[in-house]
Amino acid sequence: MSNVKITLDTTRYRTPTQDEVDKAKQYALNRGRAANLVVRKLNDRLSQSTKDLVGIGYKYNVEGATFQWNSVPAMYDEVTELMDKVYEDCMAIIEDNAIPPGESDDKKTALVLYLLSLGRKNRTLSTTLEEYLWRYLYDIEAFVAATKIANLSKVDAMTRIVSGFNSTYTDPYVMQAMKVPNVQSMYLANGGVHTDRFTGEKTQGVPINGSVAVTNFASIVVNQVWFHNENLNLINNQVVGYYQLRGSSYPCAICDALVGFHPVTNTSELLQSEPVHPHCVCYRVPIFDISAEQLDKLL
Repeated sequence: MSNVKITLDTTRYRTPTQDEVDKAKQYALNRGRAANLVVRKLNDRLSQSTKDLVGIGYKYNVEGATFQWNSVPAMYDEVTELMDKVYEDCMAIIEDNAIPPGESDDKKTALVLYLLSLGRKNRTLSTTLEEYLWRYLYDIEAFVAATKIANLSKVDAMTRIVSGFNSTYTDPYVMQAMKVPNVQSMYLANGGVHTDRFTGEKTQGVPINGSVAVTNFASIVVNQVWFHNENLNLINNQVVGYYQLRGSSYPCAICDALVGFHPVTNTSELLQSEPVHPHCVCYRVPIFDISAEQLDKLL
């Protein structure tokens, strides 16, 4: 091999060709690009919805200390209608961009069903996305309340919130607003602690914004779908294993430990394998048995 070192028992396994290695590398690169594309599109959508939410929040004359989305029924109705559309758009972005191109219709259907099953804490894609968008909505509520408390104009608030919606709880106005007595916005009142509505689990430390949770989650599930598709291809091609290689030079003990040959002895276990961490760019080269003819040439 010209570019990578693959060590195998060549009396049992055929050394992969350079073309097989290059295809495995390219697949990993395309997997990362697909995930990054989804993240960019989701960020763009949430940037627009943030503008819309700030506009709604400043449309109604509610003081910052008492500001909540449900302070005025008409405001809550507007927000609810907007977030229903945001949810639909985010689901469409993930579904439309998560499936590897070039697959058959039957394969695409199977991959979409797999995608829809993916979620956190035994939930589905849909319910997980709903939870993270709910957090995002109330992150923006806290930010709008904070800028109202600071007496920012709508224009100044719009600029600040749209540019900082992924890092609400490090904004000085938000941190200051958390100290206001009897402040009503949920995440200002509780110091930015996000509580999972289903499990009651509370976040620790500096809160991760709901918007960041959305994009991180989407990146993970896109990678999961591409890994699952690759696993199906390995099984369909009747490989005896795969050789995992690093796709980058960044330090990672987890990835280093997985470099090498992995025999496929149980297809069910292979189908359940997933990326070992978000943004992993390791790649897997298919390994095949050596034929009798090929073995004769070696001897």
